[in-house]
Amino acid sequence: GRAGGVPEVCPDGETGYLVDPESPQEIAEAILAMLADPTRARQMGERGHIRARELFDAKTTAAHVQSLYEEILERQAQ
Repeated sequence: GRAGGVPEVCPDGETGYLVDPESPQEIAEAILAMLADPTRARQMGERGHIRARELFDAKTTAAHVQSLYEEILERQAQ
């Protein structure tokens, strides 16, 4: 499996790199890629910060939890 996030949350190469935690080669390649292009690494970090705020802010999370509860209640009513 990949470490560092799931593709839906951390699109590989957009907000970071997803690597196999058991593969020193993949880990090293991801680190070297960031070191070779600090501008891109900084941009990925900025995009990751924005994405995290969008996906996990309190209002979004509360709305998601509410919709899950409503879905569960609808299923129980049937």
